[in-house]
Amino acid sequence: MSASAHTLTRLTRRQERAIASLLAHATIKEAAEACGASERSVRRWLTLPAFADALGVARREAFGLAVGRLQAIACEAVDVLYRVMRDSESPPATRVAAARSILEFAREGLELDDLQRRLGEIEAAVAQIRHEASE
Repeated sequence: MSASAHTLTRLTRRQERAIASLLAHATIKEAAEACGASERSVRRWLTLPAFADALGVARREAFGLAVGRLQAIACEAVDVLYRVMRDSESPPATRVAAARSILEFAREGLELDDLQRRLGEIEAAVAQIRHEASE
């Protein structure tokens, strides 16, 4: 059965609560207690492909939300780093750390832009080769 077919399998309400609890708690034991299931049941459910697939989907959705929140506050974080870097009353080590962070993030941004551009060029070249091969 494919992963997408597993996710179509209906989970019980207890299993759905267990997934929510697994996202919110650090251990399986804590998650089991929070959702009213035994730890043994939750561990058994984790071996079921449908449950594991649904948990994976839920984790990706939760992570996507977290990344969205980070992106929303990124400008504010840069402003804080800039203020610390420019603050003559901040300890020199703190100012250097802020400046280093700014430079590292700027470099990483340039590298990502470069990789995206290069990947686009490769994709265009592959599409051209496929087009020429189909003629």
